[in-house]
Parts: sequence; C-alpha cells; structure tokens
Amino acid sequence: VLLALIFLLAVAGGASALSVGLRNLSAVGGTQRPALSLTAAPPVCNSASAVTTVFTPSPQSSGYPGLASSYAGTIYDYLAKEKTTLCLMDIQQSQETISGTFQGLGLVGPFQGKVTSDEQLSFTVSLYAGTETLVCEGTIKVGGDLRGTFQVYNQQGEFTDEFGDWNASVYSQ
Repeated sequence: VLLALIFLLAVAGGASALSVGLRNLSAVGGTQRPALSLTAAPPVCNSASAVTTVFTPSPQSSGYPGLASSYAGTIYDYLAKEKTTLCLMDIQQSQETISGTFQGLGLVGPFQGKVTSDEQLSFTVSLYAGTETLVCEGTIKVGGDLRGTFQVYNQQGEFTDEFGDWNASVYSQ
C-alpha cells in the first residue's frame, strides 16, 4: 500500500510539471498575443533519427556542408527573458536545402532553410498559424556545432522586437 501511495504521488507530481499554460509575449504597439498552449516539450530531444555516433560535418559532393540528423542546445529569447532547450530534429538535406523539426521556446513545428558553401545556415519556422515567422541565421562551427541568432517577423514582414541567440551541438541518444 505504501509503495502504491508513493507511486501515485510521483505520477501526480510529474503530470503537473508537464502542463503548460499560456505565455504572453509583447508585440509591436504594446498589444499582447498568446503563445500556443502546448504540452511541455521533454527536456531532451525526442527524435526517431537522433544520431548515435560522433559526427563531424564535411562538405557533400555538391560543395555544401553536411548536417547531422539532430542537434540539441539552448535558445534564449531576450524579449521574454526565457531560455529553453532547442532541438533541431529529423533534418533532411538535399544539397543546400534543409528541413526538419524545430523544438524550442515552448513551440514545436517544421522548419525549412538553406546552408551555404561557406558554412552559413538560415531557416524559418512558421508561428501562430502563419501570423509570424521565426527567422534563424547562424554558422556551422569547427567540430560541427551550430550557433546563431533569431528574430520574429509579423505577416507584413515587420520585426516584432522579439529576438535572441541559440546554439546547438550534434545530438546523440
């Protein structure tokens, strides 16, 4: 009976830690917009294709640097003063074109972007049913780490004052 009671308390405590409410972010003009109401992202990346070996990016035969299938790190939003886990998962690459799944800032969604032959990368994530776009730009560092910045733009392409830094390393389970 004591073990059952301990188990129930542990489960109840874990479930309450996973629920996430709404987060308000300031937008241009002082208006408020609610973030998506999501189940909390796990503290580690959850990807079917996470790599299990050490990976060092090398130029593909096309001359573009190759990316690993998954990266994990942190992303910091200066406006919200919030640091969260960043996961770039299920990355697919065809020459300079990249796509995959973005997880960070309490959001999960697909991203699309490009890498350049000089080891720069950029990708976008559609937010709030397409009303805003997260634009990430960065570099592929020696050893394969990714580091960059992001900005959020509204539908009219105007900067919303939301910006930050991110970094990620090859993720292996």
